[in-house]
Amino acid sequence: MAIQRDDQSVSDIARTLLDDVRDLFREEIALARAEVRQELEHARAAGMALGAGLGLLAIGLLLLFFAAGRALAAWFGWPVFGGYALVGVVLLVIGWGATASGRRRLQRIHGLRQTGESLKRSAAWAADRIVSRT
Repeated sequence: MAIQRDDQSVSDIARTLLDDVRDLFREEIALARAEVRQELEHARAAGMALGAGLGLLAIGLLLLFFAAGRALAAWFGWPVFGGYALVGVVLLVIGWGATASGRRRLQRIHGLRQTGESLKRSAAWAADRIVSRT
């Protein structure tokens, strides 16, 4: 096998290689940006569908609560406001219990305490290593 040599110098070859790497890097960045834009568009569409669905669910649930209030009033022979009041009191009790439970759970969350402590230990270790080598 014969090795062919061009008249290019090593610096020309290195410059060409660096230009190719830079172009490749730019193309990769452009591709990553396009992918992020596409994913953000999908996330926006999903968020809009989720929001619309949750809004419709809330309206449907509200109408069911009104229907339950009217049904209770008719069943017990009460005035309509009595059925609404009973449904309202039940919902208030359930809501209060859920809020209290959620608050207790939030108080038990310690955040990133372990991560923060680990970072402090790592920083102290690195500082100790740097000082001991000087």
